[in-house]
Amino acid sequence: QTITASNANVLAVIVPPYFNRSYKHFSSHQHAPDDVAAAPLGAAVTEHNGCAYVAYPIFRMYHDIGQPLYKYIIRGLLDRLVPKPAFTTDLPSSGRATLTHQTAENRHVLHLLYAAPQVRGKAIRNAAGEVRVMEMIEDVPAIGPVTVKLRLPAPARVYDAATGLAVDWAQGADGQIAVTLPRLHIHAALVFDGA
Repeated sequence: QTITASNANVLAVIVPPYFNRSYKHFSSHQHAPDDVAAAPLGAAVTEHNGCAYVAYPIFRMYHDIGQPLYKYIIRGLLDRLVPKPAFTTDLPSSGRATLTHQTAENRHVLHLLYAAPQVRGKAIRNAAGEVRVMEMIEDVPAIGPVTVKLRLPAPARVYDAATGLAVDWAQGADGQIAVTLPRLHIHAALVFDGA
């Protein structure tokens, strides 16, 4: 879409290429390089009053071709729009973290999950006859250390939900609770009692 920003902050612009690829003009890359001297064609990413807009169907594009740049754009926007998230972690990109609150028990439970899917089948057809890629989880190595920082009140105690063993934690100068697991194999559930 061609977007013109009136009051929004323009965070990225659309720049035309030096030429369109054809049999007369060819570049060894998928796209011809940007013409850095050309005027922008419009706004690509904008932000205004806590709301961001991307002029492309960026989630579908990331799903279809997996370009890391698309993920970095969204991560940058989230960092900008949510400067103080509920928690952060250094899990690898295929890791998952979920924080739940159990009101009746007066506790939070943090689930950490890690398994790296790998492409193993490229010719599976769905009911519509479309080919899709199969991702399998075959190898699940233990990783660690894994660190999490949470914006919670100081808990009465922190423990592993599966074993009941206490987990060391520290409160930083910024008030965040920090926990470092030396090892994570598939899943861990950390309970923050009284937080």
